[in-house]
Amino acid sequence: MADQLLQAQSDKSRTSSEQESTNLEQERSLNLSLYSLDGPYAGRGLKPNPTAAQAEDSGGEIGLSPGQRTGQRPENSEPLEKAVSFLEKHRDDMWLVMSGASYHFQRDPKHNERNWGLGLEIKLDNDKSIVFGQYRNSIDNESHYGGITWLPYHMGPVSMGGMFGIIDGYRPLHGKPIPMIMPFATIEGKSLGLNIMAMPPIGDLSAVIGAQLKYKF
Repeated sequence: MADQLLQAQSDKSRTSSEQESTNLEQERSLNLSLYSLDGPYAGRGLKPNPTAAQAEDSGGEIGLSPGQRTGQRPENSEPLEKAVSFLEKHRDDMWLVMSGASYHFQRDPKHNERNWGLGLEIKLDNDKSIVFGQYRNSIDNESHYGGITWLPYHMGPVSMGGMFGIIDGYRPLHGKPIPMIMPFATIEGKSLGLNIMAMPPIGDLSAVIGAQLKYKF
């Protein structure tokens, strides 16, 4: 009877060892299969790298939003793209403008007539341009301006009309932006030009004629 029990336990142990061996073989086979499919992490019984898996699912576009993965542009990129497109369209019609000198009709030694500054002029067509920039004004404050020139009258290299926009930095209005309308003329060569404008009186400040040199890019 004892011999039969020992034999039964031996058979049971053999069966258990064979089952474990079979399970190990199956697990090794499965791991090798995963290794070949999902990379070395899965081959060692580990989970595959989630970043790599995401890259494969998204066509390699890690870190992109769903809209970007589908080729859609971010909404906030549209104004920048329009600005770049505008500059590309008019890149052959841009002038660097250098403010320099002025003459005040009321002669006062306190007036600053060295009005150094820089600006940009972008021609939209033969008559109209966008202009903006900064300079040291008559009271030696910094002024900024922006607007449009409309020059419908042409005589050879000379074009005449007006400038319409805003300007700031003047004492009578505590430096706040104000509307600006003034006569404007330009003389243009192939790559050099001269702007001349007449600014009306602002409060107690004298009317003034100013000049700007400009260079075509």
